[in-house]
Amino acid sequence: MLLAKDGKVRGDDDLVFYNRPAQDGVVLGGRTIVADLSAVPATVDRIAIVAGIDGTRAWRVWRRPSASWPADSRPRARTRTSTTTS
Repeated sequence: MLLAKDGKVRGDDDLVFYNRPAQDGVVLGGRTIVADLSAVPATVDRIAIVAGIDGTRAWRVWRRPSASWPADSRPRARTRTSTTTS
């Protein structure tokens, strides 16, 4: 999800998922997410990566998606990652 300074998406186009795998510099390819930070609009303050499991597969076979940034991209803020399981 591409988030504005208020922490909200600017519109439906800010959601990147299997039916819309690319938007404003963020590309989803299988289990990999690539963010070209130079292509992300200045109106985007944060990129949130959210993953859900539909329950049809065992938890033990699920692996976290990976995220990468091209070497020439310059983050405007620090990168933070966390995982939560329920």
